[in-house]
Formats: sequence, structure tokens, C-alpha cells
Amino acid sequence: MRLFSGLVLMTLFIWGGLTGGNDFDTSVDGFIKKYQDLELPPFQLSYRANLEAIGSPEAVAAQEAFFREQGSIFYHTDRTALTAHQRLELDMIQYEIDMNLERINLEKKWRAESTPLKGSGLAHEVMGKEWYVYFLKRWVDKDLTPEKAYAFGLQEIAGVEEMIEDFKRKHGVGETTLAQFLSEHAFEFKDAKEVQAYYIELRSRLRRKATSYFPHLDKVPVVNIDRGTNPDLARVPGYYSNDTFYYNFFGDTYDGGSTHWMYLHEAIPGHHYQFYLRGLATTGTVREHFSSYCFTEGWGAYVEELGDLLGLYDTPATEYGMLEWNLIRSVRVVLDVGLNYYGWSDEKALRFWRQHIRGKDAIGMREIERMKQWPAQVITYKYGAAVIKQLRGDIPDSRLRDFHEALLAYGDIPLSVLTKHIKS
Repeated sequence: MRLFSGLVLMTLFIWGGLTGGNDFDTSVDGFIKKYQDLELPPFQLSYRANLEAIGSPEAVAAQEAFFREQGSIFYHTDRTALTAHQRLELDMIQYEIDMNLERINLEKKWRAESTPLKGSGLAHEVMGKEWYVYFLKRWVDKDLTPEKAYAFGLQEIAGVEEMIEDFKRKHGVGETTLAQFLSEHAFEFKDAKEVQAYYIELRSRLRRKATSYFPHLDKVPVVNIDRGTNPDLARVPGYYSNDTFYYNFFGDTYDGGSTHWMYLHEAIPGHHYQFYLRGLATTGTVREHFSSYCFTEGWGAYVEELGDLLGLYDTPATEYGMLEWNLIRSVRVVLDVGLNYYGWSDEKALRFWRQHIRGKDAIGMREIERMKQWPAQVITYKYGAAVIKQLRGDIPDSRLRDFHEALLAYGDIPLSVLTKHIKS
């Protein structure tokens, strides 16, 4: 209970736009301005893009000088003289300094090797394991190691598989008849107009129900719904971009089992909702410039698991659709570490996939290639959701609205920083 009380107290500071001492705020403004002047390349999905974007020795040296100079200021700041808001910004800046100094150290070592990129996967590159340790920290959180991530993935697989066993017991499904049961209860759309109408009805139903558990929905514009037209994104059933939830209907049918969890994740109360809540919060200078991808995707995965509470997953197909994708994400955590850190072959990765997921080899091979080119990104979904659930603890459903308001008021900050301040 004390944990949640501290979270509510911090919310008052954040939504109220608290300001603190002039000296610290001046130092923060100077840090942001000089950071922007560096014009660092954005961190990207592709490991190749990140390595190819490494600056010249002179540019890297200038970056190192800046972050060390700033470290001498912010590592020695007296925390006791700061407000809660300022202490949060201090931790955010220290986080960024740590991450950039670690990156710079790797870049200097990697440049000294002068080895061309192979492009066949991070594990096959010079210093591949060292880079993976960094990418894992940058994508997920600096407190996460490959060994911890691997163990976490195995734990999540076991948890979801137990949920699937509960599903089978609930519906009286035997081990050998699950595929037949799912086939009998599956529903598909054969026309895009039917999909559009289904999502529009889902949008209306969900928004009414979500108001009880998610604050400020009246300030969030209604999400647009449209059919996707980008064939490069055809591998997923839907995605969110520019205030619009897009469903991908490129074949002859559209799987109805994916509709509920996908809408929750991408629209409301997922990315569309979280995006607008981030804009409403008075987050301060630092959090306007630095964000955590892991919180964003973790939030999307977290709200999927609230589907029952929101009146969704009311058919076996939609219920199992969520469970199946939850299992896929869990298996991906182990595969990502296996492929990129332990050097698993594609064949070994696919064997592990088949141990837990049947009849989805095409998805498995696609995901294996994705993880080799985009190391650590897939872990953000499960790890972020797990941290959010841990922070929620045993808060009753009647208080979820308050919890969500307090949590989202922080914006999408690194999870270890978020956890530290919620617990304070």
C-alpha cells in the first residue's frame, strides 16, 4: 500500500508541473542544449544502421568529452537539495550519460577493429556479444543482462503455457483436440467492410468500458480505423500510426481471433491512448527529449491482459488469440538472447520454437530473421509489461484508474528509473 501511496504523491508533482531550484534547472537546460548540438544519430531498429552511423573519431571524441564533462556535474549533484521532480530528472540524465559513455567505449573499440559488417546477424559480427549487451540495455533497460533476460523468457513461457492449460480445462479441451476445438470456434472475415464494421463496434464498446479504469479518455480523440495499404507491414494483423489504427487485410481472409488483443494494444487503451496521455502530462524538459521504447511497448502488452476486465475475450477464438500471441512473445525473449548472445543457429532456434508453438513455422522463421537484424527489440513487450504488473501489485480493480493515472503521468521513462521513484 505504501508503494501506491508514493506513486499517487508523485503524480501530484508531475501533473502539477512542479519546478525547482534555479541552479539545477539551469544545468539541465545547458545539458539539453549541448546534447542537441551534438546531433547524435537516432537509435534505430537495425543493428547495421546503428553501427554504420558511428561518427568520425573526432565526433566520437567530442561526444565523450561532453558526457564526461556533464558527468562531473550531475554525478556530484546533491540530491537532498532537489525536489522530487528534479531528482527524477537527475536520474534520467545520469541514465543517458551512462548509456552514451558505454556506447562510445564500444564504438572506439569497434572502430579499431576496422572490420566490414557481414549483415547476416549480430552474432556473426566482430564484438557481436558486446554490442548485444549494449543493445539490450538501450532497448529494454540498463539493469537487464542477457543471462537475466534468458531466465525471464523461460519463466514467461512456463507462465503462459499454464494459462493455456487453464484455457483447456475451462473449455473441456483435451490435449489432442485443441487444434480441432480452435478450428470449430474460429471466425474469419472475408470482406474488408466486415472487418471495418467489427472494429468500429469494438471501438464504441471498449471506450465506454475503459472509462472506469483509464483516466482522461475524454481528452483523447477517437482513434481512426482504416485498412492498411503498406505491403511491407502485411506480416502483422494491424498497427498504429498518425492517430489511426490500421488493420491489414491483404489476403482472402482476416483472422477474427486477433481482433481484440490487437485493438487493445494499438488503439485504446494502448498506443493511441498512451501517446496522448504523454502529451497531457507536464513532464519537464528532460522527459521531452528522452523516452523508453520498453515502457511504450510494455504498456501495449500490459493492457492486452486486461481484456477480460474490459469485457473482451468473450469467445474462445479471441481468448486464445491473446494467449497464443502472449506465448509467441515469450518464446521470442529466449530466442533473441539465444541467437544474438549465445550464438544459436537458425535451426536450433526453430527447434526451440517448435517445442512451444505448433503449426506456425512460417511465423517462427520470420521472427528469427527479425531478431537477428533487430536485436533486443522484441524483449521490450514482455519485459515492460512484467515491470508494470509488478508495480501494480495487488491493487484492486476499483483502484486501477488511479494507478494508471499515476503511472502514465511519468511519461515513457526507463523502467529502472520509474521503479526507483515509485518505490521512494
